[in-house]
Amino acid sequence: MLEELLKSLGEAEYNIEWRYETSTNSIILRLWKMFGDRRYTLMQQVHFSDLYYGPGSQSMFEFNMVRIIRELVKRFEHDTQECAQP
Repeated sequence: MLEELLKSLGEAEYNIEWRYETSTNSIILRLWKMFGDRRYTLMQQVHFSDLYYGPGSQSMFEFNMVRIIRELVKRFEHDTQECAQP
């Protein structure tokens, strides 16, 4: 599920980077894309308290990351809608 999403974003020329930040105990997501000679970036900080847990306290990390990345892409597309038009 996560692998398919990342692959489709790559094919659409999106770049996504994430890193774990120890000082805040969170994951920093950075989504960026080039429009001509301009690079547009959107960042989001994900705390572990933002992640949902399934039945029996199972970690649903992959499900949560897919949901968060999709929301980030929607926000990015909304924000850059004018730039993407030729």
